[in-house]
Amino acid sequence: MRFLDDKLFPEPRLYFLHDYKDIQLSVFTSFDSNGDGVNDASFGDFTNAGAGTVQGIELEYAWQMSEFFSLRATFRGWMPEL
Repeated sequence: MRFLDDKLFPEPRLYFLHDYKDIQLSVFTSFDSNGDGVNDASFGDFTNAGAGTVQGIELEYAWQMSEFFSLRATFRGWMPEL
């Protein structure tokens, strides 16, 4: 499918759905280790986040403006649910 005298056309489109189980999160927290008021160390905390799904779309378009110049645009959108 092409538009504007075969100069604007959509590239392949993508819909995705990922279903995750037993998600593990890693969260790093910084802290002041020597009491000087500057956060100079960190520790990692790992926790189970359960399950979640992510679904979304990806659209790409290309516009051939001239023989030597083209413009491409990408749109991505997703909706996570934890």
